Amino acid sequence: MEVQDSVSFNEHPGYSIEWGYATWSRDEEPENKDWSIRNRYTNESGRFNYAGSSEVPWEDFKRMIVESIKRGQFDQQELAEILSEIATSLSREG
Repeated sequence: MEVQDSVSFNEHPGYSIEWGYATWSRDEEPENKDWSIRNRYTNESGRFNYAGSSEVPWEDFKRMIVESIKRGQFDQQELAEILSEIATSLSREG
């Protein structure tokens, strides 16, 4: 992955979320590269943990969220948190 953005969490050392251009499109022209997201877990030696750090195509990730909502996989508290983040994001953009 060609990482373009990332976030780390103090309460979860060694874990981050990364967004960027997908590994499988690395040889494509920039305008043709796929976007992806991944969980990143750093192993004990400080290197990338390939087994625990999955990369998911952005379109699949969005579909996973929508289908999880449709099928009741989130509880009410989780949905409220997601909705709050959506409302905050929309108010910044509007």
